[in-house]
Amino acid sequence: MNSKVDITIRRNSAENRNRGSRPGIRVGYSVLCCLLMLIFVTGTTAENLQGVSENAGVCIVVLGKAQVAGEQILLGQVAEISGANHMLREKIAALDIGSAPRPGKERRVPGRLVESTLKSCEWLPADTRTTVPDWIIVKRAFQTISETSLEGVFKAYIDRKTAGDETVVSNVKVRGVEPLPLGDIALTPLGHGGDYIKGKVTLRLAVTVAGEDQGQVSISGWVDRYIQAVCATRFIRRDAVLTPGDVGLKRINVSKAPNRIVFNPNQAVGKQLRSRVRAGECLRAHMLKDPPLIEKGDRVKIVAQSGGLSVSTMGIAKADGAMGDQIRVENVVSEKTVVGRIMAEGVVEVLF
Repeated sequence: MNSKVDITIRRNSAENRNRGSRPGIRVGYSVLCCLLMLIFVTGTTAENLQGVSENAGVCIVVLGKAQVAGEQILLGQVAEISGANHMLREKIAALDIGSAPRPGKERRVPGRLVESTLKSCEWLPADTRTTVPDWIIVKRAFQTISETSLEGVFKAYIDRKTAGDETVVSNVKVRGVEPLPLGDIALTPLGHGGDYIKGKVTLRLAVTVAGEDQGQVSISGWVDRYIQAVCATRFIRRDAVLTPGDVGLKRINVSKAPNRIVFNPNQAVGKQLRSRVRAGECLRAHMLKDPPLIEKGDRVKIVAQSGGLSVSTMGIAKADGAMGDQIRVENVVSEKTVVGRIMAEGVVEVLF
């Protein structure tokens, strides 16, 4: 009996202890929630206060003189901005004030234009302070191409086009060089307006900066070009047919030589002279002609062809002629004179 009593008493005591602890747990939980809310609210408030403090007292001072690099004038290029956080400062600096002048030139921007632009920005803090002069002188940054570098481009072009021939460039003049915007410059040759480089040469270059067309530059200069030319080794009479021993090579300044000089001996050997030449005289193309295959008075074969039909007879040449020349021939049978083209030695073709 005593054992039962003891058990009941201990059980009742445990239940009383449990009932007494529940209110304490609820109070502790409430206090924890309040502390967490206080920390969150305090942090948020601090962040808000920090943002306000960063943009408090924004000051924009526009300069009286400034230099810009691009095609547009941005406020950040002509003003000092303080009292703003990074994001707001970038937004203010990106305000477009208008078109920039040409490279190397100046533009006067009225201060009222800047003031109007700032007033239209409703996102600026109400306490923003601005200092704007009556006029802002804006100058565009620029770069130029030196004449020395252009002369180097000209000489390199001449060397490339003359295929290693000895050349001397002098009296170089440059036209069309203008101030250019900042950026990578590219020069593209557009040609020199001739087939053979010698004497006065003018080269045109297309100019681009950062891929944008900036017009053209013209470079001119005198080019002395030295080359081997074909010259007579001795005095040679008119109508003579040249042999390999009659011609040789001689170094000349082709820029000061007559036009149509012959440079390849193969273009002279086997040709007939139209006029006499002196020893050492350079040969020119108009001095040479093909030797005649047929001479006046020669008996020739006259051939007439039409489709698959071919008829031939004998004739007498009435003039000299080379391959491909048209000459008059007399048909010995009909005694009529016709015109034909020399097709080979002693052969004249007549078309009908």
